Amino acid sequence: MTCRIRSLQSLLAIVFLVAACNSSSRQGASTDAASDAPTGGSDAGADRADTGGDVPAETGGADVPVDSGSDVASTPDVAADVAADVAVDVPAACRTISMTATLTSHLKITADNECEVFVNGTSVGMTTNWGAAVTIDVSLYVHPGRKNVIAVRGTNTSSQGGNDRGIIGELTVDADGGVAPLVVTNASWRSAKTVPDVDAGGSNWTAVDFDDSGWSAATEIASNGDAPWGAVFGTSVAKWIWSATVPVSTTDKPDREIAYARRTFYFSLDGTTIGGTPACPAP
Repeated sequence: MTCRIRSLQSLLAIVFLVAACNSSSRQGASTDAASDAPTGGSDAGADRADTGGDVPAETGGADVPVDSGSDVASTPDVAADVAADVAVDVPAACRTISMTATLTSHLKITADNECEVFVNGTSVGMTTNWGAAVTIDVSLYVHPGRKNVIAVRGTNTSSQGGNDRGIIGELTVDADGGVAPLVVTNASWRSAKTVPDVDAGGSNWTAVDFDDSGWSAATEIASNGDAPWGAVFGTSVAKWIWSATVPVSTTDKPDREIAYARRTFYFSLDGTTIGGTPACPAP
């Protein structure tokens, strides 16, 4: 009997011990869970705090405004430096000469058999008698950055053996009580046999901005003083020009033929000479 009681007491002790262990385990788990939950929440909160801190600090508060403000602030300085460099490089004449300033010059010209003359896109005169050259006063832009263009349409109306067609001209300006030649007809002119039809939407071949880069150099067919024309221009070094070599035989050339010629130039910085490229930036 006594043994049974002792066995029962031992069994009850084991039961109480197991129950105590289970209870301790559950409390430990709860404690760990509780500890983990706040810790996790603290981390998340920290992450949120970090994220919130990073965005204002880096994107909105520190890096972007500082960098952008620095760049923007430096832009006027760079522009000022560039403007200063340009001002140093551009000759004074480019700034002091008015873009609309002009000079009156004298264009003496004739053609066999006739021609019409255009200066900077405007018709300025014509002639129908090659033996009596006409002199036309024309206005030219003197600013070294403004282009001038003389354009001539020469028309031959009949044929004969040898040179029977051509254009000759000389542009002069008043200088020291006399005249100084600026432009003469020669191979520096450009020429063509045909031009775009303006009525059909083509470019105006007399305009200043017309692209004549596809034209050929004018053909020098005779010097002033050569037969059959003689010295119609006195002692001028001007040449008779055409769009191609003139055939000798009348059977090899048409009675009526048109040649187009252009000469582009710019005045120099001092206005005494001309060149093919601008001495100042384009307006």
